[in-house]
Amino acid sequence: MSIVSRTRGKSSDRKNSVSLQPSKSTLWRRARDRPTLKDKAVRQQYLTPCEEEALVRYVLEYAERGYPLPAKSLRSLALVIARRRGSDDPDLHLPGKNWL
Repeated sequence: MSIVSRTRGKSSDRKNSVSLQPSKSTLWRRARDRPTLKDKAVRQQYLTPCEEEALVRYVLEYAERGYPLPAKSLRSLALVIARRRGSDDPDLHLPGKNWL
């Protein structure tokens, strides 16, 4: 039995048909002047794009040297970067105590 035949519903039919109408949840958010999920995700980011790029370069450098960092350590490294950031920009806030 293949994986495709085990899926529930008519997912292949849904993929082939193009729906031009937004979902009900999107319409609900728009009606209540809520931000889009993309805007909300951008606001909730703790690292700036520059900081993210630096973290990626750091991880790749260590991997090239033969010391791949475990995925578990990425969150703590991001926390260190965020906490060392200057508090000059009020839009960038530090992670809370439950972030790690």
